[in-house]
Amino acid sequence: MPKVESSETPKGRTTKGGWSEVLEKKKYNDEVKNQEFIPNFFLGDGESATIQFMEQEPYCFDAHQARNAKGKWRTVACQLAKQKYCLLCDDKIKLTWKAAFAVLDYRGTWDKDKKKFVGGKPVEKIWECSNSLALQIKGLIKPGKLLTDGVFEVSRSGSGAQDTSYNFSPAFDEEAETRLKPIKFKRTLPSTEECCLPPTDAELERMGLTD
Repeated sequence: MPKVESSETPKGRTTKGGWSEVLEKKKYNDEVKNQEFIPNFFLGDGESATIQFMEQEPYCFDAHQARNAKGKWRTVACQLAKQKYCLLCDDKIKLTWKAAFAVLDYRGTWDKDKKKFVGGKPVEKIWECSNSLALQIKGLIKPGKLLTDGVFEVSRSGSGAQDTSYNFSPAFDEEAETRLKPIKFKRTLPSTEECCLPPTDAELERMGLTD
């Protein structure tokens, strides 16, 4: 019987055996799939929102800035955080850096049909920030206080990467004329790190990301 030559394993890819690997792969795929349902906090030019930080510090990670199949920009975590290679790095798609904060958005739930926020119930979201914005948020922490001790009104002006600025101020209860206090909220989203997992190869292919 002729000897069968094994094909070369692609760079960075490894092969393993056993049911444990099958289960691990399913867990990873499920985690990435759940990312699509994790709401991101976003403000447009001239918009504002009342927010509450749910953690004392951000989760920081390397990411790629790329367009998806619909032409919209997406921040995608670098695959090197979970494996030995990254397809976006191989394609030389620009690498950036992000600090992710878990926040409560007091505006409620976005209604796509009405094109506005409805309900008024705070919604958990992930806010991915640049280094300069993360440092600005760090400046909100007062001596002897924690980031989670306050409720903030944040507004955005500008739309370009270089022209955008954010302004923070304490949020007030207009009727009581007192500062809003953080509400107790049981977190239901995964950890911020899990929310920022890099996609699998198959997920990247489905996104159709380009530079």
